[in-house]
Amino acid sequence: MKHSEARRLVRQLLPKWQKCLRLRDWRIEVEFLDDTVTHRTEREEFYGYTTVDPKRMEAKIELATKRPPEAVEDVLVHELVHVVLGELVCVVPGEDSTVKALEERAVLRITEALVGRKRVK
Repeated sequence: MKHSEARRLVRQLLPKWQKCLRLRDWRIEVEFLDDTVTHRTEREEFYGYTTVDPKRMEAKIELATKRPPEAVEDVLVHELVHVVLGELVCVVPGEDSTVKALEERAVLRITEALVGRKRVK
């Protein structure tokens, strides 16, 4: 998918999901990448990655455009759920793998419930 197509889809979908998830007061920046997102510290590949600053109510989503257009909403909602949970995750001491695994499992379940289907793999 081209960056322009991904931008168009995100422009349509982001306000809808920010309203639904009560994130309208947040400043959310989306960066489009050609390939999968490789997180610098974990060396894992993702289709999206989010950094959250709850105190400033800001988030940055890195979104891989390597996905088909029908997957954009799933990945965007998934990353926005990470924003919702960002405050909670920030107060949990440490960054151990158990906390991250529990967060990811919760995000997957919530995303599936919100979007109404299994995420496109």
